[in-house]
This record gives sequence, C-alpha cells and structure tokens, in this order.
Amino acid sequence: MGKFFLILLFITHIFALDLSQSDKQKHILATGIISVLSDEIYCNYYKRKYNTPPSKSKRYIISISSGIITGFLKEMYDKSKSNNHFDHKDLQADILGSVLGSILKIEIKWR
Repeated sequence: MGKFFLILLFITHIFALDLSQSDKQKHILATGIISVLSDEIYCNYYKRKYNTPPSKSKRYIISISSGIITGFLKEMYDKSKSNNHFDHKDLQADILGSVLGSILKIEIKWR
C-alpha cells in the first residue's frame, strides 16, 4: 500500500511541474544528490554500529526526508530575502528529486 502512495505522489509531481525550467531541474538534481549522499552516510553509519544493513523502509525515510528538509529550508531562506518568496513549485521539484534519488540509490544499488 505504501508503494502505491509513493507512485501516486511521484506521478502527481511530474504532471504539476514544468520540467523545462532550468531552476526546477537544478532543484531536482540537488535534492536527488542530497538524498543519495544521505543514504550512503546512513548505511555506512548503521553497518558500523549494528554490523548489519538497515531496512529499506528506514533508508527511504532518511533519504527522502533529508532531501525534502533541505529543500524546505532553502525555500524558507529564499522567503527571508527581500524581493523573493517561498516557491511551492520549487518544493515540489525538491520532493520529486528526493524520491528519484532515493529510488535510484536504494533499488538500483549501483555499488
């Protein structure tokens, strides 16, 4: 059931974004990289501490949330600057990038 909601969220964000904008592409790329790196750091930490790999669900939670939190904090920073605002479409791109990065890292396992 959880995978269904993840796929639904993913499809919703793809259709809601104008992916031809370079700003949105940068948001997707940045949060995707952040998600991949956070998963790598978390896996290495968990394996050293517990001598076993973490579960996929824990990895998804850490990986996706790190990208989304980073994107949210960046938008809050933008909002604090003059002549700028919190862009919900940028946050959607951040969510999409976090999910894509997590799926690529966790499911494809390129290591």
